[in-house]
Amino acid sequence: MEKLIFIAGGGRYGLKALKHFRGEASPIIVCDLNPKCQASAYVDRTLSGFSLEKIDFKGLTLMVCDCVKALTGLLLAGVTPKTIIPTVPFHLAGKTLAEYLSWKGLKTQAYFEPLRFAFKGISPSSAKYRLNGETAMAVVSRMPFHLRCAPGCGEPSLCPVTGKRLIKPVHRLVRETLFGKVDVLAMLESVLMGPDVGGYSGEKLKQALDLCLGKAPCTAAIATASQCHAVINAFKIFKQ
Repeated sequence: MEKLIFIAGGGRYGLKALKHFRGEASPIIVCDLNPKCQASAYVDRTLSGFSLEKIDFKGLTLMVCDCVKALTGLLLAGVTPKTIIPTVPFHLAGKTLAEYLSWKGLKTQAYFEPLRFAFKGISPSSAKYRLNGETAMAVVSRMPFHLRCAPGCGEPSLCPVTGKRLIKPVHRLVRETLFGKVDVLAMLESVLMGPDVGGYSGEKLKQALDLCLGKAPCTAAIATASQCHAVINAFKIFKQ
């Protein structure tokens, strides 16, 4: 949908996103499992569960349901949000890819090999990284993981926490590092839209999902990455 904003999570950062966008003439869907989440006090209506027929694409709506299933349901119905704001403590794009492809009759399997050694050549002065072999996930950051971003950080070239200058945007670093390692490399560049509010194009996500669908069986990596941070999942995709 041309103007729809989808916010995954109605907690502290989901509420910040809602407050940032609510002055615009755009329908907003906030999705959270908690009907009393922080964002619930600021919406026009609350829906229990996901039902496309019940959604009024006007104003501010809280859907009390799993945000991966809700986003997948919208995409399968041909409703592509203009902007997706992920504020949940997992990789929304990675889980949505697996859910979407399962509805299309494909199976996904965590595929760690492209990530296992890909980041070993990165200079510690450029970025830090963590790997999880079980989930085939990599997390990349321009600063040590025990540190936290400054509130309202605008992603300047000189990090206000470490005092170090950004050598290369993390989204570019990840793209260059994983290029050629998988059949499909989907890079969702997260753009800072307001203080502590970052998001990416719903259309870019839909294009990535459909590219995986068209190329299956294949290998794929999907990354959500900003100037400073990234999270990546890698998959094998095959027919069930």
